[in-house]
Amino acid sequence: MTTNSSVVETTQAESTLSGAPNIVDLIADSEKIITGAVKEVTDGFENGIPYTQVTIEVKETLRGEVGEEYTFRQFGLTQPRKMENGKVYIGTTPEGWSKYEVNEDAMFFLYKPASMTGLQTTTGLGQGKVMFKGGNAISQAGNEGLFENVDVNAGLLNDKDKRLLATKRGAVNAEGFKSFVRRAVNGKWIEGGKLRHAKN
Repeated sequence: MTTNSSVVETTQAESTLSGAPNIVDLIADSEKIITGAVKEVTDGFENGIPYTQVTIEVKETLRGEVGEEYTFRQFGLTQPRKMENGKVYIGTTPEGWSKYEVNEDAMFFLYKPASMTGLQTTTGLGQGKVMFKGGNAISQAGNEGLFENVDVNAGLLNDKDKRLLATKRGAVNAEGFKSFVRRAVNGKWIEGGKLRHAKN
């Protein structure tokens, strides 16, 4: 990944325009994958760059090394802010990027932080935050395209997996989703070619 943070952010934004990332992209491109509840959301500026800071109370770490809590900063404020000069700064989180609410329970797929700014976004932007509610799992992007163009070795799939992968959009079973991602990461399905993009 390039070290230029502005290029990283532009590339990530463009990836959503060229087609929604699927579950293969999310797992392959994430440095960290964790589940947990959003504990705190604040925003501010550092070196003139607006950020939203998110602290997650970690329930499970599927990839990466984190403690009981994980805090990261994403580009943009949570809402417009009146500045000391009387003007209103409107540099909020860009459209389509993940947004956060306290007590939100989710799985977070996270890119490697940008080396120059330390800012970090969810992989695939809104697709990379999969929320759990009422036994269902759904990304901020509505799971649009999340399970499309995906090939998995048939012997690895159970009935819940098959229902998951047949879903074109909308909510899926939360425990089934967690189990699929957990097994894919632990079993190194992508690295071993067992989980891959479907050939056209």
